Amino acid sequence: MHTQNSPDFSGNPGGVPCFDAGGFDFEGWSQLAQRDAAGFFRARRTAIETFIASAPKHVAEGLRRLQNNIDNVRASAGSPLRATWQISGMMHDHVDLLGHQLGLLRQETERLSERLPGKTPRR
Repeated sequence: MHTQNSPDFSGNPGGVPCFDAGGFDFEGWSQLAQRDAAGFFRARRTAIETFIASAPKHVAEGLRRLQNNIDNVRASAGSPLRATWQISGMMHDHVDLLGHQLGLLRQETERLSERLPGKTPRR
C-alpha cells in the first residue's frame, strides 16, 4: 500500500509507479518524471504497451493506431499545451462523429420500426 508521500514501487525493480485497476499513482509518476525524465518516458511506453497488449487483438490494433496519432501530435505540436489542445480537438471530433452516427442509427431504427406490422414508432 502506498501513501501520497510514498509511492508504491514494490515488486517493480525499474521504479515504475504501480497502479491497480481504476487507480493511477499520479505522485509516483510525477516523482519519476522529476528524477529521471528518460526513465519516465520508458515507463510510460511500457505502461501503454502493456495496456494495449492486454486488449483483444481487434481492439489493440485500433488502440495502437490511436496511440501513434497521439505520439505524432505530441512530437509535432511544439509545446505540451499545444499538444493538449490538438489532442482535445481530436477527441472532440470523435465525439461529434459518434453523435452524428447515433442520430443516423436512431433514424434508421425509426424507419425500420415503422415497417413492422402492429408497431408504432417510439419517440
